[in-house]
Amino acid sequence: MDLLTRAPDAALRATTLARLRADRRSRSRRTVLTVSVLVVVLAALLVASVLLGGLGRVDPADVLPAAFGMRTGLADYMIFRIRVPRALAALLAGALFGLAGALYQRLIRNPLATPDIVGISAGAGAGATTVLLFAPALP
Repeated sequence: MDLLTRAPDAALRATTLARLRADRRSRSRRTVLTVSVLVVVLAALLVASVLLGGLGRVDPADVLPAAFGMRTGLADYMIFRIRVPRALAALLAGALFGLAGALYQRLIRNPLATPDIVGISAGAGAGATTVLLFAPALP
């Protein structure tokens, strides 16, 4: 808004307003494009983790028939009972960690706040040590 108060005449103000609006539109388009690309990359990584998962080896040629219910057996079991739930749980856990961090920073009103800076990590470590010392039988 400093540009608007410094502008001496109406024509310059209108030009400045037009530039500000165009800049805002280009930033919003860039944000939408960035988020779209990140979602596509995340989906590709999710599919790759299901196809190339670490537990057991499933031939990629068996994945599509298993996905459409044409084949049952080891491929179906490995993909839909083990890999897909793990991948979705990892995706959900990551999203919830990100949400927790954003809420944490919003509550403290400090965009640079992390648990180690504020002291929560030290408090959690002290609590865990206390439990281990005084109640070692607890799981």
